[in-house]
Parts: sequence; C-alpha cells; structure tokens
Amino acid sequence: MAASQTRSSLRRRQLARELRALRETTQMTGEEVARTLGWSSAKVSRIENAAISIKSSDLRKLLDLYQIPDFQRDRLLELARTADQRGWWDVVPTTHDDFNTYLGLEDEAHKLLSYSALVLHGLLQTEDYARSVLVNQLAMAPGAVRKQVEIRMRRQQRLTGSNPLQFRGVIDEAAILRRVGGPEVMRGQLRHLLDLTEQPNVRLQILPLEVGAHPAVTGPFIVLEIPDPAADVAYVELMNGSIYIEDDVDVHRHILAFDTLRSRALPVEETPNYLQQKLVELE
Repeated sequence: MAASQTRSSLRRRQLARELRALRETTQMTGEEVARTLGWSSAKVSRIENAAISIKSSDLRKLLDLYQIPDFQRDRLLELARTADQRGWWDVVPTTHDDFNTYLGLEDEAHKLLSYSALVLHGLLQTEDYARSVLVNQLAMAPGAVRKQVEIRMRRQQRLTGSNPLQFRGVIDEAAILRRVGGPEVMRGQLRHLLDLTEQPNVRLQILPLEVGAHPAVTGPFIVLEIPDPAADVAYVELMNGSIYIEDDVDVHRHILAFDTLRSRALPVEETPNYLQQKLVELE
C-alpha cells in the first residue's frame, strides 16, 4: 500500500465514528450542526469521515451542542489530542473501548486477511466452538463469555448481505486438528466451514503441518483493508491486550507474509475435500 500523508490514524477514525454517533443521537443533520456553529457542511462531513483533524476548541463546541457530560468530554478531548499519533499502538489491557476499536475497523473493512494458527478466526466460529474457546480463557466470568459469544455471532453478519466482507483466510492445520470442545463441537465447526466455502466472498485455505517453518511461526495476525479513508491496518491479539500496526512498511510486511502463507497452503478448490475428509475421520 502506498504511503499517504493524509491517511488518518486509528484514534482519529475512532473519534470520527463517535462524533457521528453523538450527532445522530441528537437527531441533528450535518447541515443543522454546521448552521448552528457557523461552519460549512463540508467541514462537519470531513470531521466525521476522519478526513481532517478537529481542533480542541471546535471539539468543545460540538460537545456543548450535543450536551455531553464531563466524564465523556474528557475522554473525547484526550482522544482528539492524540488523534494524529501514528505507528505501533502500545499493548493495553483488554477494555471495552479497545475492543470497540477493533469492531469499528472490522465493520469499515472491505477485505480481511486472516492467518489462524491455533484456533479459528472469530468470524468463522460456530457458537459452540466460540464458547469452548472463551470458557478456557483465564479470568473470564460466565456472563462475560455469554456476551462475547453473542457479539461474535453478531459480527458474522459482515459475511453476508448486499456488501459482504471479502474474507481471505489461511488456516493452519493445527487449528483443524485441535479438537476444541470435543468431537461433536468440531463436527459442527467443520460442517460450518464447509458451508462457508460455498460463499463467493469467502476463500479458505489450509496450511499443512508438513510445510514446516514459515513467515508467521510467531503466531496469528489479521490485516484489515479499509477503503475510506484509504488505510490498511494489521492487528495482533495477545493474551492481555492487542497491537494495532499502522506503519505502511510494517503492514506491507504482514501482507507479504500472508501472500507467502497462501502460496504454500492447499489451493482454495481443495479446501472442501480436505474438510470433508477430516469430518469423516471424526465421525
């Protein structure tokens, strides 16, 4: 991906999404906001599309107009202050806001590249498989597991509809052989993967164990291709947090790694036969 000096940061996109949501909550149009504040409609649009940064003074005017409480104002003002910081994000504790950042990016993306090393990507999981994965995570209460499963199932709507997400997945054979939840859960999961291979926007490939060492032996990763504003973001999930990668060179390195994995994996057309064989072995 070519570098772009105008490409907005993750923080600016998050701020833009939240400001748009706040305006919609007040049931005001962009034109009404512009007229009230003496701005142009184009300025409001560019702020909400993350095309430009917003000055703190302008942000305060918006927050006054939307009657935002102090505790929420402080967070948004801090987000605006750091909106143009670029590069690697620090590893932070998994929080609701942090997870919302990823969900927003996933919702904006038109294509997603996924390398699954030990478990399947969340968009590919059945409800039983997802629950089995989550209950084995440390310090996750039953209520939190239930909520996460619901969110994961709702996210899968991105794979259907009039403008579905283009999903390109390389699945390490280890993730297929690992019997998450036991044989019955895995049978349901393999049938689900077979169904997904019939969707034109989903392309799945299996990376055999016999391939040996490869560029992603350090673990799974995701690349999200986001068309507006044009930006690719790589995402790595860790046990206690997440890393977002925005630097063009580093993102491109992940894309090259994915291309290598795809070239070494079984061809897309062989995936259904492979899955069917593993399903027979389980039955």
